[in-house]
Order: sequence, then C-alpha cells, then structure tokens
Amino acid sequence: HRDGGSALALAEMAYHRGFSVAILSNAYNWEFMERASTAAVPGHTPVDAREAHVALDAVHRDLAAQFPGRISKRVLMGYSMGAFHAFFIAAAEHSKDNELVSFDRYVTLDAPVQLRLGMEELDVFYNAPLAFPPQERAARIKNIIQKTVSLARGQLEPDVELPLTEIEAQFIIGLTYRLTLA
Repeated sequence: HRDGGSALALAEMAYHRGFSVAILSNAYNWEFMERASTAAVPGHTPVDAREAHVALDAVHRDLAAQFPGRISKRVLMGYSMGAFHAFFIAAAEHSKDNELVSFDRYVTLDAPVQLRLGMEELDVFYNAPLAFPPQERAARIKNIIQKTVSLARGQLEPDVELPLTEIEAQFIIGLTYRLTLA
C-alpha cells in the first residue's frame, strides 16, 4: 500500500535527495484493484504493469496540469513486484503504440527475477517449522508468532539485529507471504 512503511521510507529517501515524489499502491493491493484496475483479479504481469502505467500516466497528467513547467525529469522507482512491473513499463516505452508517460530513468529494488522460484522458496520458508520435532511444533510456532507480535509492538531499531533464529525468520517471511496472498 502507498502508505506502507517500505513505500514511505523509499519516498522519504528520494525526497531528501531533491526529488518530488508520488506513490502508487501496488497492483496487488486492494486499493489499486478497487480504484485503478480493470482486471477481475491481478496476477497477469503484462496487464498489471500496463494498468500501473496507466495510473502513473494519470498522476503525471494531473501533476503537470497543477504545476505547469515544473516537472523536469521523471524517474520510476519500483520495489519488489513494483520493480518487476517497472521492467515491463520500461519495455513498453519502446513500443510504437505507447502514448503513456515515459521515464528518464528507472530504479528497481529487489525485483523478483524468477517468480516461480521465489514463490517456491517462500513456501519452503513457511514450512521451516517442519524441522522441529512434531510434538514441539505447535508450541514453537505459537512462540514464534508471540515473539513477532511482541517485536512489532515495541520500538525496533534499524541497527539492532532481530532476536530471531534463521528458522523463525524464515517462517515469519513465509507466513507474511501467505497472509498477503489471502
């Protein structure tokens, strides 16, 4: 979501380096699906990227109308699936049919290169607690979730390592992925 911590942190970094910033929610986010998508469900990357590009074009046109002559260069920054969509948007710019906003530069962060492999790895992460003995598994999973909730309620410091084992961290990453899909 455009108000999510990662999006805001990246926007703040760009802003502090002299850029004006506009943020869109990801094509998989409920807000984007409700307000900008024409597809019944997201998940077909060429369609999702095209719809993101259409939304970016609408934002650009609106800002250009509000602030004539003030937009000099346009940089598209995408994170995760937004970065994957940015690759498709960049490729579409070279199409003779493209009449949408074009960008002078692209910045992509943590773009998934092989989606299937990435999803399979996230499933492996979700199943990490299978390494625990069966009789302990439920209690240890409950403990991981309680520890994570406790960490989320406290003040996390960027330079302090999280007190999670590798298996615990993998499970939380896999669980977050599954919850996001739901």
